[in-house]
Amino acid sequence: MADVRVRPGTGNRGCVDRSNRRLSRIRCVGLGWGRRFAEGLNCWSIDAVLVAVFWQWIFVSGFADRQPRPSEVLSLGGSVWLIYVADRLLDARQLDLTRPHTVRHRFMRQHAALMTVLWTLVLVGTLASVLLGLEMAVLRGGLALASAVLAYGLVVHATNRSARLQSLKEPAVGVLFALGVTLVVWVEGPAGGGFGPLLVATVGAAVLFTANCVLVAAGEREQDRQQGFLSFVERRPEALHPLLVVSWLVMPLAFALGYAEYLPARVAVAFTFAVPVMLGPMVWRLVMGRVSGKRGPSPAMETPPGVGIQTWWDTALWLAPAATMWWMA
Repeated sequence: MADVRVRPGTGNRGCVDRSNRRLSRIRCVGLGWGRRFAEGLNCWSIDAVLVAVFWQWIFVSGFADRQPRPSEVLSLGGSVWLIYVADRLLDARQLDLTRPHTVRHRFMRQHAALMTVLWTLVLVGTLASVLLGLEMAVLRGGLALASAVLAYGLVVHATNRSARLQSLKEPAVGVLFALGVTLVVWVEGPAGGGFGPLLVATVGAAVLFTANCVLVAAGEREQDRQQGFLSFVERRPEALHPLLVVSWLVMPLAFALGYAEYLPARVAVAFTFAVPVMLGPMVWRLVMGRVSGKRGPSPAMETPPGVGIQTWWDTALWLAPAATMWWMA
């Protein structure tokens, strides 16, 4: 047995304090590793790819009764990565490093040459996957969606940055992302017949993805303001809480429609998981802020850029469908 010295009058508190400090160090190491991992995925834009391919699996397996083909996964994943990296590289070109900024934009600014080379290589691979692997109907649908994405890029980066158009950035990304992950099913048609359930699920996905984008923008509001990046939250801050309420309603609605067998089980379970996993930590912090008597801005929006709850919102959006895939494989 080790000889443990305890100061007079403290009982076994010295042992307890030492154990608590050791446990705290273990927790901090685990939390630090988790944050670095999530930040790495975010900086390299891999988290967006994970969100896309996992939700594609949910929709294709749920509505089309099959697994996504490799060409479909590679085409969607590559396209999403190309769009996100291009968008961030363009933002990083005008980044003012002397003002507050996000981790991912600084990463893109510092590694612009490397990311440009990787972008070119991924572009070649994605084009090969699209042209050689996709069916013509899916290819036509993808080209139509690509045109919408190109229009989005022109509005955001090649115009005079109209405040009204800029404020639609997050909702536009949410809708386009939902259409991208459901494109194969819309082109192929649901296996059970009828597009009503698919439409409901696509709208639910658009709400969820839009909420994610808006929450990230809200968490990075000060950095965006300092850099001159306009967002939906900056122009319409009053719309944040109604959007969150609607997002929470997706969970009971998905559960009820899944129970009634209107939605495929995998789709209903993924939505039921995703909403509390993504929004739960924020609600907890809001509640704890109220309990502790904290006043002023929402405590959920006061974490540093690129870490903590902002990174969790992106992580949760791929973690929930991944858990559904594992559970219902």
